[in-house]
Amino acid sequence: MNDAAVSVTGKLLWSPDPSARTTGQVPDFAGFVKDQAGMDWGGDFQALWQWSVDQSVEFWDMFWDTFWTCFGHVPDIFRTCSRHVPDMFWTCFRYVLDMF
Repeated sequence: MNDAAVSVTGKLLWSPDPSARTTGQVPDFAGFVKDQAGMDWGGDFQALWQWSVDQSVEFWDMFWDTFWTCFGHVPDIFRTCSRHVPDMFWTCFRYVLDMF
């Protein structure tokens, strides 16, 4: 496989409403990320996603600190999974949900 960029074409199935760049949980979270990590998404969902991949530990720590409200604290298994085995996160998440 060469290092050249791969071009993919197809039908766009969905895109967020333009207001999603300024209102809702994603821009609120992105504002928190900007304040804490200095990453300014500028309304670019792809840029925010790329940052979450490139800085996965930092992303998941901020995600848990921002959105985990069900139990008042983040279960250790979530932080462990998202830090050490990020590709297994959803398996861990499903496991913990099944426990409750």
